[in-house]
Parts: sequence; C-alpha cells; structure tokens
Amino acid sequence: MNEKKKIILNETFASAVQNHKKGNFQVAEKLYKEILNVDPKHLQSIILLGTLSGQMKNFDFAKQLLRKAIKINPNYAETHYKLGIILKELGEVQEAINCYEKAIELNPNYAEAHNNIGNLLRTSGKIEKAINCFEKAIEINPNDADVYNNLGNCYEELKNFKKAINCYEKAIELNPNYVDAYNNLGIAFKNFGKVQKAINCYKKTIQLESNHADAHNNLGLVLLLKGDFVQGWREYEWRLKCSTFEIHDRNFPQPCWQGSDINKKFMLIWGEQGVGDQIMFASLLSRFQQQAQRVFVEIQRRLVPLFKRSFPEVSFFSIQDPPNSRLLDRSIHYQLPMGSLAQWLLPNEESFPKSYSYLKSDSDKTRKLKAKYQQLANGKLLIGISWKSVNKYIGKPKSTSLIQWGGLLSQKDCFFVNLQYSDVKIEIDAFTNQTGLSIYRDEDIDSLKSLDDFASQVAALDLVISIDNSTVHVAGALGRSVWTLLQYAPDWRWQLDRSDTPWYPSMTLYRQPVLGDWCSVFQQVQGDLQRFVEQFANVKNSYAP
Repeated sequence: MNEKKKIILNETFASAVQNHKKGNFQVAEKLYKEILNVDPKHLQSIILLGTLSGQMKNFDFAKQLLRKAIKINPNYAETHYKLGIILKELGEVQEAINCYEKAIELNPNYAEAHNNIGNLLRTSGKIEKAINCFEKAIEINPNDADVYNNLGNCYEELKNFKKAINCYEKAIELNPNYVDAYNNLGIAFKNFGKVQKAINCYKKTIQLESNHADAHNNLGLVLLLKGDFVQGWREYEWRLKCSTFEIHDRNFPQPCWQGSDINKKFMLIWGEQGVGDQIMFASLLSRFQQQAQRVFVEIQRRLVPLFKRSFPEVSFFSIQDPPNSRLLDRSIHYQLPMGSLAQWLLPNEESFPKSYSYLKSDSDKTRKLKAKYQQLANGKLLIGISWKSVNKYIGKPKSTSLIQWGGLLSQKDCFFVNLQYSDVKIEIDAFTNQTGLSIYRDEDIDSLKSLDDFASQVAALDLVISIDNSTVHVAGALGRSVWTLLQYAPDWRWQLDRSDTPWYPSMTLYRQPVLGDWCSVFQQVQGDLQRFVEQFANVKNSYAP
C-alpha cells in the first residue's frame, strides 16, 4: 500500500472513531466498511466495527467480525473480552465465560473480565464462584462501584444482608449518585428489617432519578407494609412499569378508570398478577360490582369456575392472547388492573371488607371430601398443610423443609392432609420413612389442574397451616381457619408486628422473631395446635350423649 493510501486510510479511521464516540453509528459503520474494502485485515477497524455492531444489536455480525479479529491476532485480550460481551447477549453463556477467561489469561489484571464472569456465574446460580470473581476484580481495582454493587447482589441472594449492605454502601461511597445501588440498599435494609432506612434509600433513589419504576414500586410495598395505604397504593401503581413485572399492559382499548362515578357504567377488571394476588384482590369485586352496572373480569383460567360460583353477577373470562373479543368492545366504559382497585377502594384499614368468606366452594364436592377424610381420620381433626413455595424469585426464603414440621405433625389427635401443589410424593414418602409420620395425599385432587377441586378440599378441613403461598389465600377467602407462617421480612400484604390481617379475618399470622428462625415459629404453632385440639375435644365432648 502506497503512502498516500495509508494517509487516506488513517484519516478515514480517525473520522470513523470520532463518529463512533459521538454516537453517529451509521456514519461510523460506513467508514469502517470503507476501510475494510481497502484493507480487509485492518485489525482495529474489524474490532471496532464488531463493537459497533454489538451496540446496534447486530450480534451475529459482531460475533463474526470479532472471531475474524482473533484469527488475525489471538493474543489481544480486549478482543476476547468484547467477544465475550457479544456471546453473552446471544445467550451463549459458557462460551462467553471462556472468552473472558482467555482475556484474563492474556491479561491477569483485566478487572472488567473478572467482573463479567462474576455476573454470568451469579445469573447461573453459582453465587460463591461469582463472589470470588468480584473479589478478584476489587483486588485489582478497589475503586469500581459497579463491582461492589454486583458483590452486594450476591450477598443479597445468600440472605447475608449485613454484607450486602456493606457492599452497597461502599458502592455509594465511590459513586454518591449511584441510583441502582441506593435502590438495592433499600431492598437489603427491608429484608434486614430496617424499614425506615429502606424508605430513605428508595426516596433517595427517586430523588436522583424521578422515574425509577423499581424504586417507586419498592417504596409503595414498604409503605403498605407499614400500613400507609394512601401513599402506598399510589406508589404501588408503578409496578406496571417495572421491567420484572410479568404483565405490563393488556392493551385494552378502553380508558383506564381514575376513580370517577361508575354508576350505570360497564367496567373491565383484568388480573395482572399470580393466583394468590387475584384471589386476594377479588375481595373487592362485590363492592365494585354493587356500584357499576356490569363488571367483566379477566383472570387466570384455573380460577374461572370458582369465581363464577362466588360472584354470579360478574362476567369472567380466561386470560388469553389476544383477549376475548368481548373484552375489546368499546361499549365497556373503563378498564383497570385488578391490583389497582385498592387505590380507590382501600384508603385505610377500616375500608377493608369485613366478610369472613367471599369464595364459595362446590358444596357437593366439599361434603363428599369431608365425609371421606372424616372416615379416614377416625374422629381426628382434619389439618391441611403446605410447606414451600415454588416461586423462583421469592419462594426460597418463604419455604421450609418438611422435616421442620416433624414436631407439629407428631400431634396424634390430628389427621394431616397434603395441600402442597406440585408432585411431592417422593418428598412425603422420604419424610414418612425417616420419621414414621404420615401425611395423606389425595390423588384425586390436583390444584395445578383444578383450583375448584382444591377449594373444595380446603373447605372440607378444620384448619389449614401453611407458609405464605397461594394456599393461604384460598383458605382465607373461603373463611377457613388458616395459620400462616411468615419469614422475618414478610410480603407487604401482611404488614408488621401483628398476628391478624385485614385481608382475611379467619387468618392468624406467625412470624419469625429473627431472620431465618423457623424453630421459634413451629414451637408457637405446636403450642397453639395443642390448645386447638383440646378445644375441639371439649366441644366434641359437650355434644356427647
């Protein structure tokens, strides 16, 4: 290549880099390609065009270019690092890790590569290995706020909230305007039982970024936890804008209801959360239906038979995509997510419905199941139990192991019935073999297939004891006596420092006194169950001839 062409090439490259830095991606892309037409092995242009292609979400082309660059020069650490970024975006996690490791092999002090490996390991559930990577990155560069934030996330997942708090605070020390670190710090404080500190962190996050949806939603949840319903419900509306929220918008054509008079109006309510939430907020349907001329409700398919029986004047539809054409009718005046009903109907605790039950099981099914269980129990109390949550995001700290129930299940005057959803036969059999204690599994009932059958089963029992999952919502809505076992930092709906809840008058709450202490909870439940059995026996004897 003659000198003149080299000068032109260098000028073109400089212009490409400048435009790239300024965000003029299309101009930069054109210039990089012009260079490669002249010199197909121009390494920096290949690398930067690959980088640019990744920024433009053209990941396959970026991968192709960066692999080409590595063939030209396999000893350039940065190229391996950038290829790792692209492979991560393509979901090729192990290949991405291999690239980062190669970058570290070529440059052992490549802190960013250690950090990125840590992030991939964390999302893969390999938390301890991720921690090692983040600690190595900090050792190389102790002033990277992002790495401390990432390390805090690891300790948060391990429920080591003290260390998580320390990491987030260090990230903020290094970057006082670190929005996500403040939000994460708030989560850690909330889970550690420091509610007011959590509130302060969320407010600081919002101060730094007024439209931070997660911080607004988190603030709403912790305010509701404190019993501040007015402000709490207002902030709770931000849930619909959170990236992690399962259903953001059903795109119904009707305007969203904003609390106006609904007399003689057609209203559409759509369930945007899980089964438990839809059951809980359904407590407001009767009040709402009394005000509107007609109410349409879109809910999970499994709930439809039970809800139709319980609210005969409401029209129910299964959630489907696209929605049922009837729900798209513009003769319906307004639409509203189900969880948003509370903002307008529950301004304070006194406004909660006072009814002990609002769901109605199939009376014939309930009667038959009760007769069946009573015969099997031979006069013992019928106690339903559920011990874990399978929610992959929040289920683990709520859950218990079946072996922790051993003392409770040794109560001889009780007949224990499995209410745990999913197939737990192996788990129950192992527990029985280990302890000699039995739990009855009704193979005719599958809550994942028929919540209506499950409701009839729950209604047939004398008492339900469960951790915080959908079982307690079914029991509470049916008006059955239900004892709910809560983790130290409970879900927002259960509030703080109380043994009752305005959502379900028939429910009693049992709380961990300290983080992770299920032992104290079971001791209290065992004592109360003994008294419950004695009361049952006294009542039974009083009716004896």
